[in-house]
Amino acid sequence: FLISAALAWETAFNRGVPVYGRWWFMTLGAALLLNTAACQALRFASCPRRSLLLHAGVLLVIGGGFASGARKFSAELPLTAGHRSDEARTDRAVYRLPFSVKLISFRVLYDGEPSYGLAAGGRSYPLTAGGSFSLPDGTGVKVLALFRDLGIGPDGSREEKSPYYFNPAAELEISSGTRREKALLFSGMASPHGRGRPDLLLRVEGAAPAGYESEVELEAEGEKKRATVSVNSPASFYGYKLYQHGYDPADPASTTLLVKRDPGVPAVYAGFALISAGLILWIL
Repeated sequence: FLISAALAWETAFNRGVPVYGRWWFMTLGAALLLNTAACQALRFASCPRRSLLLHAGVLLVIGGGFASGARKFSAELPLTAGHRSDEARTDRAVYRLPFSVKLISFRVLYDGEPSYGLAAGGRSYPLTAGGSFSLPDGTGVKVLALFRDLGIGPDGSREEKSPYYFNPAAELEISSGTRREKALLFSGMASPHGRGRPDLLLRVEGAAPAGYESEVELEAEGEKKRATVSVNSPASFYGYKLYQHGYDPADPASTTLLVKRDPGVPAVYAGFALISAGLILWIL
């Protein structure tokens, strides 16, 4: 009852430090574990096998859950390409890992090559670098340049900041009669050059990232391991798991990994396996 009340309070009301690692919560967990084990020991000789499996599974799940609460580790590891680090960080502390990680490269993955289009007058026109076309009102459009991640310097110079579609843009030459002007359009933003004409809107389809992956080199005590860490494929090393956690669009040569260690997970999985086996025997 006390553990259930603590979990309910943690879920509904607690906004501070979680209860899971506190000494009094761990004491309650140890008491529950010992109580369950003692109750089962009194019936060990006469207890059916299915009941033994069920109770053994419950003991493992409880023990593994509280082991996770006491010993679980999770921290962020920021990395820059070409550099090695062993310092993982949380909001409150910096931890030195028993191994170091070097970022070889970071990649943003797309389902395919994104396409550029110009929305004008209720129609959409595909854009290709160097291409040209006319709008229904006779306005001519010429595509001067397409950018994936446009950066503009203090002097007005334009350059690609990265190979990723973080800030897509298109530079167009708009002509009407003898008048010509350049328009720089950004994805999803209305054109500031729609003087008396339908607004021009740049649309970039397929530019949403489909995934991220970091190629890293792990090293500890002379042992080296190369691995690729992606969103659904963590790397394992020295009892830790490394997950792709985040990146900085302003710095495409950097990434952030999440380093986790949870010693209670194997016991919890084993406990669920025993509970499943006990339920199957119960049904049979």
